[in-house]
Amino acid sequence: MPDVTIVSAMSPGQPRRDVWRRASKPGQEPLERYQQEVGALRESSFRLFRNALANVAIFFAVVSGFLIFSGDVTPMRLIPMALSVVGGAFGVSTYLVGGQPVLARRLLVAALVFAALGLAGMIADSVVIRRISLIVDTFTS
Repeated sequence: MPDVTIVSAMSPGQPRRDVWRRASKPGQEPLERYQQEVGALRESSFRLFRNALANVAIFFAVVSGFLIFSGDVTPMRLIPMALSVVGGAFGVSTYLVGGQPVLARRLLVAALVFAALGLAGMIADSVVIRRISLIVDTFTS
């Protein structure tokens, strides 16, 4: 584990916050330091990307949950919206297991699959199923 020092960033009128920075080891080669910083940057960018994807699933869940509880859901849209809510629950759980990257990745995949199924179901309901019902109504009347 790399050595870490805490640098306190304070300004008048603002609460104290700690900024974490990696301490360079004495005698560390510049190439090693560069590789260490690139690895840290790559790790943080992947983490931020995973968080953004989890936020998408959580957003779909919040919107779907609001529509379900407000009663604006037709019976055909209830199942896709419920899938979106389940995807949001998996998205929230990716934040809760932050120290276990393999489990977090699997939960993120589940969150995205359920959110995508929910979105595809809502699109299928609004586009395909309604058109089929219009065609059936045309031939039956």
